[in-house]
Amino acid sequence: MRRVGTRYPHAHVIDNPAPPLRRQSQRQGSRELYLEYLKGALHFFRTGRPTATYALLCATLVALAGARLAVGWARRDTAGVNAARRVARVAWNGLVNR
Repeated sequence: MRRVGTRYPHAHVIDNPAPPLRRQSQRQGSRELYLEYLKGALHFFRTGRPTATYALLCATLVALAGARLAVGWARRDTAGVNAARRVARVAWNGLVNR
């Protein structure tokens, strides 16, 4: 343990650096978080906006996910294809279950 700064002499910090994450795992983690952000945004729009606005948002998200799906297939990116499928499924369920 070492002391940090002179302003707080009783504060201690333990130096235990974590091993660096690989870029792939960071990308996968952000894809998983994106789904949660999307679900929250859809819930916000469903409860606080007119039905037509919510339906337009869901339809736009389905179209964008379809484009991402096509790009993933062209690049043979299985993780991107799976992420686009999950986004499309969430947006489609929001469109159908309004």
